[in-house]
Amino acid sequence: MSDNKERIEPTESLHLYLALRRNKTNRDVANHRELCFHQVVRDEGIDLALLKLRISFHAGVWRIHRTVNPRNLKRARIWMMKHLIDTDGSYDYRIETLWKKALMNNPIKENILIDIDTKKPETINSVKEILRRNNVPIVEEIATPNGYHVVCPIFDTRLIQEMEDVGYTRDGFVFVEEIRID
Repeated sequence: MSDNKERIEPTESLHLYLALRRNKTNRDVANHRELCFHQVVRDEGIDLALLKLRISFHAGVWRIHRTVNPRNLKRARIWMMKHLIDTDGSYDYRIETLWKKALMNNPIKENILIDIDTKKPETINSVKEILRRNNVPIVEEIATPNGYHVVCPIFDTRLIQEMEDVGYTRDGFVFVEEIRID
């Protein structure tokens, strides 16, 4: 007898992809309203390909991002079950939407995203030097269209708070790639 069930390895946490078509970069596209798609990441290659397939039907410039921090599946599952019990059934046909919302609301706060909104080498080097002097390891460093994203463990953000063109968020999205669909 055939067993056609999808096999997913159990895990305690996972990430999400976000594909965003922003108004300010799509003014030349007909019907250029903002669009956003989320994709749960179980396998990075497969799920990135699925997300690209979903956006391939919508023209414009898309930016794909991934959550900085993994999501806590146990807390998300409890949040979702409570939400389903407490509501009047308005999510009966939108369970996937509710699950993604539950995941977004339950990060495992491990890392911080430093968003550098300039390509100036002196700003980037200053941030890296501050992190190095304070023994904060860089987990990930990504070039973005307008600057850099630096992911590192949570630290005293007062060290970078006054820097020009530098911002931070305790749970955000790190840039993956930009795609133009005609």
